[in-house]
Amino acid sequence: GGLTYGGLWARAGGVARALRGRLGLRAGDRALLVYPPGLEFTCAFLGCLRAGVVAVPVCPPVPGRLGAEAERLRSVAEDAGARVALTDSSYVLVARYAAARKGALRAARAVLGARAGAREGAGESLLDWPDVPFVSTNGLGEYAAFEDCAVGGGDLAFLQYTSGSTSRPKGVMISHSALAHNLQLISRDCTPEDQRWVKDVREITKAIRWPLEGAGCVVSWLPHFHDMGLIGTVLTPFLCPGYLGVYMSPITFLGDPLLWIEAASKYSATILAAPDFGYALAARRAREASEEKGLRRIWKPLSMDLSRLYCALNGAGIVRPETVREFQEVFREAGLVEGTLRAAYGL
Repeated sequence: GGLTYGGLWARAGGVARALRGRLGLRAGDRALLVYPPGLEFTCAFLGCLRAGVVAVPVCPPVPGRLGAEAERLRSVAEDAGARVALTDSSYVLVARYAAARKGALRAARAVLGARAGAREGAGESLLDWPDVPFVSTNGLGEYAAFEDCAVGGGDLAFLQYTSGSTSRPKGVMISHSALAHNLQLISRDCTPEDQRWVKDVREITKAIRWPLEGAGCVVSWLPHFHDMGLIGTVLTPFLCPGYLGVYMSPITFLGDPLLWIEAASKYSATILAAPDFGYALAARRAREASEEKGLRRIWKPLSMDLSRLYCALNGAGIVRPETVREFQEVFREAGLVEGTLRAAYGL
């Protein structure tokens, strides 16, 4: 599915109105955003910004590993002081199951003692599932009018947490001014010189066309709760009206990395962003596909067009020179310009 800029903003207004009204949140309150891949996350994040509610994007625990990942989610919820967890209509069922299972485990422990919980298996208990209400934003005051909450540049926009892979997740406080400044820098440096129409915020009103036509396109499979995915590929396009964002699930990409390149060609991508392994997977799969027989489709680099690609950011991990060389060599026939891949970091 797809949404226009105006559609996203209107949906976000509906979310904001529900947050400040039916859900009773005030400016500065925190809300977990626990979403599987999809546009519903973007509506919720923008809704939080419009309502003055501090968004806390997190990775949704995988349904098959709820017990193992519950402690990380609870840690973030408690540290942030979240009053509610926003999600979509599919994942809210997962959350209700987890909460019900936690209630059953608590009841069993109360009746039979601690041994009842031990029989559930180490690391599989859902007793650590956070005690925060989960609410689906699907249809939540959809397209309702809302007057944006007044915020200052120093006010908190959202909390960004570390993965928690090496220690307890730690939150970084991102202000509205820091976010806006960062987005402006990314927009400037990832846009060709002849398309940099927003060199200064004061020049926005001088745009010849509104919205711009053919302003650019980003094609991304990155998780929306990750820095590069959230800031680089979801929020940055909002500074350039007329910009196109094309998104796919990380699972879709891992299942078939060439879909990323095919989408970049189909939609005339001007920006790509991924960790080093993403470019390595795409290049390796392209080489394999060119040598194999009997594939469900024939991979022909010459049929791809990456000539409009201006910037392919390689970051969020170690940048390996061999990956850059391999990707450039494999997709040179598709029109990839030398020097398009650029190293980046967001620490």
